[in-house]
Amino acid sequence: MTVECGASYTDEGATANDACVGVLTPNAASTVDTAVIGSYTVTYTISDPSGNNATPVVRQVEVVDALKPVITRLGDAVVYVAQGDSYTDAGATAYDQCDGDLTGSISAVNPVDTNTPGTYIVTYNVTDAHGNAAVQVTREVIVYDTSQPDLIGVVVDSELTVLVTYNKVMDDPGGVMTTGNYTVSGSGLGTLNAHPDSVERVTGGEYRLVWSRPDEMYDGGDITITVDPSVIDPGGNPIRNNEGTDTGGAIGDAPVITLNAGNETLECGLDAFTEAGATAEDDVDGTVIVTITGDDLVNTAAEGVYVIGYEASDAAGNTASASRTITVEDTTAPVLELVGASPMYLECNVDAYSEPGASALDACAGDLTGAILIGAPPNPSVLGTQYVSYSVTDPEGNSASTNRELTIEDTLPPSIALLGDDPILLTHGGDYVEAGVEALDECEGDLSGSVVITGEVPNTDALAAYVLTYTTNDSSDNTAYTTRTVVVEPEECDLAYSLSVTPNPAAPEAKVTFTAAALPESCGAGDIHYTWKKNGVEIPAGLDAPTYILNSAAFGDAGVYTCTVSDASSSSDTNSVTLEITSSVPAVGASSLILAAVAAALGGALSLRKRR
Repeated sequence: MTVECGASYTDEGATANDACVGVLTPNAASTVDTAVIGSYTVTYTISDPSGNNATPVVRQVEVVDALKPVITRLGDAVVYVAQGDSYTDAGATAYDQCDGDLTGSISAVNPVDTNTPGTYIVTYNVTDAHGNAAVQVTREVIVYDTSQPDLIGVVVDSELTVLVTYNKVMDDPGGVMTTGNYTVSGSGLGTLNAHPDSVERVTGGEYRLVWSRPDEMYDGGDITITVDPSVIDPGGNPIRNNEGTDTGGAIGDAPVITLNAGNETLECGLDAFTEAGATAEDDVDGTVIVTITGDDLVNTAAEGVYVIGYEASDAAGNTASASRTITVEDTTAPVLELVGASPMYLECNVDAYSEPGASALDACAGDLTGAILIGAPPNPSVLGTQYVSYSVTDPEGNSASTNRELTIEDTLPPSIALLGDDPILLTHGGDYVEAGVEALDECEGDLSGSVVITGEVPNTDALAAYVLTYTTNDSSDNTAYTTRTVVVEPEECDLAYSLSVTPNPAAPEAKVTFTAAALPESCGAGDIHYTWKKNGVEIPAGLDAPTYILNSAAFGDAGVYTCTVSDASSSSDTNSVTLEITSSVPAVGASSLILAAVAAALGGALSLRKRR
């Protein structure tokens, strides 16, 4: 264990236990001397009643000197000496727990010069035999002159303190420590009380005037200190120059403004602006009002840079300001929309292209339709896909473009026109000479040379009708064709047909059948066609067939009926028959029906013949 030199030592002892007799008290032999530094031992021994000795136990005790000496200053800590007077230092004493009185070992440094006014520090130091140095002790000796004191300096030391400096030592009881003897003024006064709350001595010639919250200076203003004329120096000399100013030295903290948003960039015409506001906290006044300017000038419909200002002041007039920038820019391209269809389809060399136009709207610049640049129109003679380009640029150079797709297509077949007659009538033995055709395509022009003729006129010596087919294709696979009929017949060859109807008269809802029948002398070539008429007007629903049937006759079906029969070269009208519809149909014998049929045949034989 360790014991401080000079301290008392009490041994803690030891215990012993014997298996037979129980607890025994050991004997202690100590060599410890706390007055002398060194290593010592305490030895513990014990024997039981039977003479059995325990193994001795030794405690090691170290006597050390770890404590510093203590210096005690004699006399006052601050001593005032008039200039020219003698000064005798009162000295000091020193004591060390181990070494005892060390007063004679004190090292004193006394720089006092009573002929020179000023503040002097006398120091006292001592170290014990084991190198432990005492805490230095000092005495302030102020040598003062006997002239009148002047206030020679005023310096703002902090937000709440001002240092005043005199040209000489100034101490109470001359009033230099009295708060009421100092008055503050000037543009930096702020909310400071006229008099400080306390006065602190820094040195004999320098003092700190202290205010407390909520007092505050106005930052950057002037602080003027006026000392009451009653203040005197220790020699009783009244103050002469009693006013000083720290120009622009006032220190005040302005409120701290916190913006609720930073700089913003808004898209012209698209983004809305909302002022986010700000808060301000002052270290003295707490929350203060923030005045905002410029937010009402932000125009999101016009490009520009807008600065919003924020200002807050505390009760002392300290003002903080901040700003943020709102940039309204146009980086968005106009919206360009086509008017009309895309894709658009035009028939080659048939459809004319009429520009439908487009519209352009810019969020910032507005309607830019008039600024749209339209590319070259399509070539209507060139098949395939073509594009018409559209582009527009806003004042900031943001561009938009699009294309209209146009397909020039050829969906129309060529037109074929026969040269010469159709039909062509040849008498027996005549020669057929091809008159040719003319084929024109809207897209490709003259295709006459590509017409293919199929069919032939193999025999001009026999009655017959031949059909020749003329076909052509354009490059888009549009096919056109036409036919020509060549009729070979005798010089005198006419159609002869008779028309009959049964029953006639007919009852309502009866089935009535009209029949056009060829007479023995009828001569025709090629396909025979039939056109049915009632009262001289072609029946729209009439079939191209030798019979015309009314499946359910009505009173309105009564009238005069004829049939025009035609072949490749001529046509002939049959006799006319008058259909009667009556609800009272007389009985007709077989002889009557035969007479009616004969009459109809005779009428057909006498029908008008005509050549086409």
